[in-house]
Amino acid sequence: MEESTIVFSYNPSPEEQPWTNGKVDVSIVAQTSEYQLQYSQDAKNWKNYEKEIEVKQNGAIYARLVNNLYEAVCQATGNVTNIDKTMPTATISFSSTNTDTASSITATIEQIDNQSGINITSCKWVYNTISENIGTNEEDYTGGDFITTPEEISLKVETAGTYYLHVLSIDNVGNKIEKISDAVILERVPTVADLTTNNYVNYVAPNGSIIKCAVLWDANSVYGRNGVQVIAMSVVEQVKFGSNDGWQVMANAYNSAISTLNTRANAYLNTTYASGARCVGSVPNNPSSESNEYYKYGLNTSPSIRKEDSNYQADYNQMNSLQITNINSQYWLASRAYWKHTGSYPYTAGCRYITTNGGLFTPKSSTITITGSETMICIYNDGFFGHIWYKAKEQTLGLRPVFTLKPNVKIKGDGTSSSPYILSV
Repeated sequence: MEESTIVFSYNPSPEEQPWTNGKVDVSIVAQTSEYQLQYSQDAKNWKNYEKEIEVKQNGAIYARLVNNLYEAVCQATGNVTNIDKTMPTATISFSSTNTDTASSITATIEQIDNQSGINITSCKWVYNTISENIGTNEEDYTGGDFITTPEEISLKVETAGTYYLHVLSIDNVGNKIEKISDAVILERVPTVADLTTNNYVNYVAPNGSIIKCAVLWDANSVYGRNGVQVIAMSVVEQVKFGSNDGWQVMANAYNSAISTLNTRANAYLNTTYASGARCVGSVPNNPSSESNEYYKYGLNTSPSIRKEDSNYQADYNQMNSLQITNINSQYWLASRAYWKHTGSYPYTAGCRYITTNGGLFTPKSSTITITGSETMICIYNDGFFGHIWYKAKEQTLGLRPVFTLKPNVKIKGDGTSSSPYILSV
């Protein structure tokens, strides 16, 4: 008797559904009722066929017709081929497994399924510090999706630690499996926030020149909480105040001195590395702070000069504490002084500055002679009407800027005076 006497049918059939990760129901029909129809899944153990057979894995299924003596008179073989319960596979490789938080690494992921095929657009990944399986819940894979295989992805995080790439691979019938990468060690890169007051940095001006700076206010100080402040260890330019040309010229220079000094310092602001620039001696957390009151004399209300301030004290005391006041050069402080005394010239006013030997210069009675390098305004009150005379001495001194560094700027190097930190982003 021919094999065609026995016919197999499959539900779902490969033609209807090429792949399933479920079961296939197999029906067997004999073209004759003269013999008993039997089936087996191993060609050894036979059972009488009574209803369709539930098959859960690919493989052969056997059928035969037997007579009353259970002798086979015909045998045929069917084959289930469209069940896919094999999990896809993934391989993960890295460009580096030991790097720092300033750098990115490249992960290459190849995903394969040799049966139903990989459903690449359903595959996902997440990069975290979990070393164990996180499971196959797709919502937990928040890093991103894939579009091809193999595929490269760039990984970068700003927090140091040991990281793992978790890949969720899914094939075309929904088989899911998680693949965990080897550990990636990320070391922390020091930033400006780590600077202390014994550190030095090389600040880069907008024109590319290097300005060696010392840390004046670190992140632990009241004035460094919104950004570490560093001070130039040399003057960057010369600024002249005063004139012998007349009262108004001198008074205007004096009245605008703080804003002028801060404006000149701001010319050295490189926004890549710093959020602010000011002249030393201004108020560290409010550089534009200055007195809005003016001195006026007698009945004469013009000209008038701004009152003195104590702006310089925070910077000056801190520089003395750090022993960085003396840079062997005179430089301005963004702070005004005023002195009233008896004598022919009872009023003295001018800007404070640091002398060549690092001392604080404040205009006072002993400087009213306007000799040498003093810079001031002397006012003579002549009677009831406040007639004003003046003596003025022009002065050119150095500008020593202070920069507020952005906290996420990276530092590299020794941080010493001889080998300052290098800034980078």
